[in-house]
Amino acid sequence: MINKSGRRMPALAGLALLLCLQPLSAQDASLDQLYSYPFSVDVAYRSLNDLSAAGGDFGAYGVEAAFRLPFGEAKRLRASATLGLESRTARASSGAERYDHKDLSLGLGLGMSRRMTKSFELGADILALGGESIYPELIPGGESYGSYFVGAAFGGSIALDPSYNLSIGIHPSAGYRRSLGSLSDFDGFTVGIGFSLSFRPGIDPDALLATMKSLKLLSAELNPVFASMQSYYAKKPFGRIRIKNAERYRLEELSLSFFQAGYMDSPTKVSAPLSLAPGEEAEIELRGVFNDEVFRVEGTTPLSGEIVCSYMVRGRNLEQRFPLSYELYDKNSIIWDDDEKLAAFITPSDSALRNYLAYIRKSCRDAELPGLNEALRVAMATYEALRELNLSYQPDPVTPYAVFRGKDNVVDLVNLPRQTLQRASGDCDDLTALYCALLECAGVETGFITVPGHVYPVFNTKLPLRSAGLVAAEPSLVIPVDGEAWLPVEATLVESSAFDEAWRKGAEEWNALERTPSSRALHRTRSAQASYRAIGLKETDLGLQYGRADAMLAAYKSVQSRYAEALAKRQQALAAASGRKQDYNRLGIFLATLGRAEAAEGAFKKALSMDPAFVSAMVNLGNVALEGGSPKKALGYYLEAQAQIEKKGSASPALADLVLGRLAKTYGALGDATRVESYAKRREAFAASLPGGGSARASEAGRDDGRYLDGEE
Repeated sequence: MINKSGRRMPALAGLALLLCLQPLSAQDASLDQLYSYPFSVDVAYRSLNDLSAAGGDFGAYGVEAAFRLPFGEAKRLRASATLGLESRTARASSGAERYDHKDLSLGLGLGMSRRMTKSFELGADILALGGESIYPELIPGGESYGSYFVGAAFGGSIALDPSYNLSIGIHPSAGYRRSLGSLSDFDGFTVGIGFSLSFRPGIDPDALLATMKSLKLLSAELNPVFASMQSYYAKKPFGRIRIKNAERYRLEELSLSFFQAGYMDSPTKVSAPLSLAPGEEAEIELRGVFNDEVFRVEGTTPLSGEIVCSYMVRGRNLEQRFPLSYELYDKNSIIWDDDEKLAAFITPSDSALRNYLAYIRKSCRDAELPGLNEALRVAMATYEALRELNLSYQPDPVTPYAVFRGKDNVVDLVNLPRQTLQRASGDCDDLTALYCALLECAGVETGFITVPGHVYPVFNTKLPLRSAGLVAAEPSLVIPVDGEAWLPVEATLVESSAFDEAWRKGAEEWNALERTPSSRALHRTRSAQASYRAIGLKETDLGLQYGRADAMLAAYKSVQSRYAEALAKRQQALAAASGRKQDYNRLGIFLATLGRAEAAEGAFKKALSMDPAFVSAMVNLGNVALEGGSPKKALGYYLEAQAQIEKKGSASPALADLVLGRLAKTYGALGDATRVESYAKRREAFAASLPGGGSARASEAGRDDGRYLDGEE
């Protein structure tokens, strides 16, 4: 029975080893790492079955003290040093008593362990042994006899851990020894099973992790948060913190987020390294996705947010929170460390502005001169409407832009456009934001110019610079931006001066710094809003006063008329200076679009006098007559144009088609249906004769019959 039991011992030890060698799951590795210990001190008692030649007549047991040192990343491997004492005593035969002896051994070995659960683990060890067997009665009446031996042992362990510091184990084992002396009766194998008690120093990880603070906050630098910059903070930092791994273990899967209760819907994740080595430091930039509650703040509000840090240490997920204090400023506050921040106050989506702009455009619709650039007309009407509201320029007595521009430690206040309309006054940044917002509402691209101590608006006519003469009576009134003509407006003159004077003043301020271009800058609103998105506002009826429509219309007519006259004089001067028929033809077109039919007719006739065969001037004279209600007069010009085309035989298909179309339209105005049908058929036949058939007329000759010809035939 003893032998059967003894034969089971190696099998149990081998089973423990096989279980230890099974592939690790993430959870197993986490358990081994989490509950690792610096070293252990073991004491064990072992009952032995000696399978050597003389072993069956002896009873054997052993006691052992062991020191084990875990190593490796998961602390699953361990080095062992053991000090053992085994005793063998004869069972019955007195002749065998002289072989009673004790074995003192010292062992060194390697092993591994695997924690299956928090309180259950398996292990296995292999030892190399060396020692001495002491026989006190081998020589009757003589001294004790000693014999050295070497050996090896293999053992398994099945342990229960009632606490982190204490482990109770069962140890099946097998060993082999060989004597180095002449007494070899006990050479051979031994199997056994024993019990151990292990002490492991250190602090229970479960108790430690409850209070563990592996991360240390070294410093925190938070700037004030401005509600007007709400969208900016989602991409750009408003503060920095510095953290340090204060633990002696590496921190893995590090994740940081910032959260502000009441002003965020969820924590904002911030960039951080994925791991920190022991003692390693890292600087983290803080960003925040704030919700619209920030716009409800009035004045300055002290806040306390928190950094939420999650990470893994020793296989266990942990979380730490650090409170951070800072201030939240309301939606009107700003620091002028970047002039482009003004873009956040330009709010073209504001329903109050859209309603006001609709009123302006409706009131001024009947006075518009199509010959003027559309963006220019919108800018004129909007400016004059603001004048009708008695909008006034009033520098901020507390934080004027002129004083605090460029200072990143002084908070200024900027009114939202709707607030400026309500108050009917504002300083340069308030008026600039209002004017730009209204133009943007109308689809006109805007910007703002900054010069020392001042800011004012500018808008894009969308005209190429070569056509700037169509909007500016003088080249100095235009600012070139990426090949397009932009026009500046000194909005602070809204209280005292008309649009054309404000425009001239804005250009003068820009040109005055031509020799020091670094002291002036033009910021495009839409580009700036890529970083500083417009403040979000709820749709509401503000009960604004829009001004008198008749007074607004009169002012708009006046400024249009004055500027149209100035432009007409410029075109006349250019035509007179060049003496070219094409320039007189273009002068006529410009005058016609301004509604000055008589002057336009004179310009076209001047061009025709220079070249009696100038078809463009003939067609344009016909257009003026037809639009003026004189179809018979128009018919004469169109027939003359057709004759010249047939005579030359080299006119473009588009021009020939246009003249045929104008003739059909003129006969229609005269009530001659027969000729209308005749010219319609001639037009179709002409189109069919072109390469490509009817599609050619659609692609090349199908022009608007009411278009004036610029003279480039």
